[in-house]
Amino acid sequence: MFPYYLSLGCSYNEFWFESAHIAAAYREAEIYRREQENYNAWLNGLYVNCAVGSALAMAFWNRKGKKPEGYIEHPIPFTEREKEADKKRRIEATMKFIQAGQQKAKEAAAKKKQR
Repeated sequence: MFPYYLSLGCSYNEFWFESAHIAAAYREAEIYRREQENYNAWLNGLYVNCAVGSALAMAFWNRKGKKPEGYIEHPIPFTEREKEADKKRRIEATMKFIQAGQQKAKEAAAKKKQR
């Protein structure tokens, strides 16, 4: 059992002479570290899935329909703060798109009046 705790970073003195709570804390920290590694591996797989999907979509695009979307432009939001920032960014992009359409409509109307 001692080698296991050494592998977790627990020192000889902490293991043999300190409270058992310290060893339990090292064990709990190892559980959190493994959960974080598992989450990072899952997240990496998610991004790889997006990359492969966009590459395959572009490779098999038949040029007749709508062009497939490329790889995601921004990180996938997971926290509430990231979700709010993503929502704000999407709203701003939509507003720019609408304003550009309105500007084109105004220019087209001005050209019609000139004729």
